Amino acid sequence: MRKLFTCLGVVFGVIIIAIILAFAVFLPRAFKLSGEATAYLETEVPKIVEHWNSQELIDAATPELISAAKSSDGIERLFTMFRQLGALKHLDKPHGEIIVNTSTNHGSETTGNYTIPADFEKGSATIHVQLLRNGGGWKINGFHIDSEAFLPPKNEQ
Repeated sequence: MRKLFTCLGVVFGVIIIAIILAFAVFLPRAFKLSGEATAYLETEVPKIVEHWNSQELIDAATPELISAAKSSDGIERLFTMFRQLGALKHLDKPHGEIIVNTSTNHGSETTGNYTIPADFEKGSATIHVQLLRNGGGWKINGFHIDSEAFLPPKNEQ
């Protein structure tokens, strides 16, 4: 019985050391990637929403986003709707997370899902951006805006 507990103790100790090493290796990398993604968003998103320039989004987009949007003239239709918000008044700091996925089909893929609260001339909005790490840098793989300003006015009775 004593040998069993000794073996279990050794196995448990090895597992604890492996977990500590994994955190020591991967945690600094995750913080670095999150900082890079936040800096990228703080540079690119204002260029897109300040004057509602669809070309700025196209320049920062992944090929997958461009091909999906161009097939139905999607980007210009979206920006027609986004322009209803008016001029940008304030953009908050992006908040989100980095996810590293590994699959046999696509290999390793690093994505970031972020939300950015913003105030515009005609109301507040939440900007949702999905980033994809492409080579050594980030590209926008998804761009969506939620706002009450897009809804029809309420009937006040």
